[in-house]
Amino acid sequence: GLHDEAEFSYKTALKLKPKSAEINFNLAQVIYEQARYLDAIHYYQQATKQQSDFVAAHVNLGACYKALGRLDDAISSYKNALKFNPEHADAYNNLGVVLKELGDIAQAESCYQAAIAINADYVPAYNNLGILLKDTGRKIEAESFYLKALKIDPLRAVTHSNLAVLLRELGRFADSE
Repeated sequence: GLHDEAEFSYKTALKLKPKSAEINFNLAQVIYEQARYLDAIHYYQQATKQQSDFVAAHVNLGACYKALGRLDDAISSYKNALKFNPEHADAYNNLGVVLKELGDIAQAESCYQAAIAINADYVPAYNNLGILLKDTGRKIEAESFYLKALKIDPLRAVTHSNLAVLLRELGRFADSE
């Protein structure tokens, strides 16, 4: 939680090793945690310039772009991550979120399914797929994905909330409590 101190330390380290992908990435992380997305983008980009296959930097760069509403850039970043690691569940899930936001429902669903295929215990993808299915009128299917998510992580509040909303929409008020 000592962001200022961490930032100072990483910037000092960068003076000693300016071409370190890892130091640039770690500095970007500290800055990202403070919601300073434009600054974080700079350091994530530096990390990927130093190490083009730095998958986590590409994924986090995508998150910065998404936070800034630069959805096309976010898509490119997630696709870069998947180019270097086609088995990255987070990249697929995050790409799905952006595609859904852009209205590309079929591709978003495909991304969530890919994330689940890679990691059968990946609760965020089950939740996001449930939301997508609910929003597109496929409520019974949505319920099954929320239930799968709860089987994996029965304490995840957001899943319980999503399921309760869905059950109320289905008129199953007693089940939603």
